Amino acid sequence: MPRENFLRSVANMEQALANALNEVSGNPDVTPEQLSRILRLIIKKEIVLEFLLEDVFPPTPPAECDCQTSNEAGNNFNITRGTGAANTTVTFNGTTLPSNAHGSVNYNGHTCEDCMSDNEFTFTYGGSATVPAFTFTATTFNVPDCPGNIVEITGQGTTDNPQLFGPNPMYTLNLNGVMNNKTITVVITGNNNTFVATTTQLGNGELVVEDCPTP
Repeated sequence: MPRENFLRSVANMEQALANALNEVSGNPDVTPEQLSRILRLIIKKEIVLEFLLEDVFPPTPPAECDCQTSNEAGNNFNITRGTGAANTTVTFNGTTLPSNAHGSVNYNGHTCEDCMSDNEFTFTYGGSATVPAFTFTATTFNVPDCPGNIVEITGQGTTDNPQLFGPNPMYTLNLNGVMNNKTITVVITGNNNTFVATTTQLGNGELVVEDCPTP
């Protein structure tokens, strides 16, 4: 209510000054000095009003950057595990591939909510007896905040095997950057197929998930 009253008062003041200026400028008996005084009054009013508006409607502080992901050096995380590597699980359409022959995986990229033009993520799968090799490249990024050092990024991408996922598959990238408990999971869906790869027990330097530093 106080803000509405303030805006109403400002509008009344603006209208009063506008009426005064119209009356003075349309009066042939008004001297240039009198017109100049009215104009100076209007200018002073605008200056005072600017300060009042800053007090009543303080500017909204810029939003803090939400979440960035990288490796410990601030470069792309580049996590590779060979076929049969421990702590890596691959499933395709709900079926878990054999642990000794699940195919190699590589997760490569970095993201930051406050630098949308600089996001990138590529997942490369080496192939197995049941799932052919492919490379998926993300093209859109929905990056929320990550106060607990865990983030779920979603979006669309492209793949060099459109028969497997169609032209624009969807993806979900889960990054857990909690110290000594780091994991990464990518889910790729398209063309009625769902591929999931998860790697756990990452090295603490392999993946960093944190709120972006305030500029």
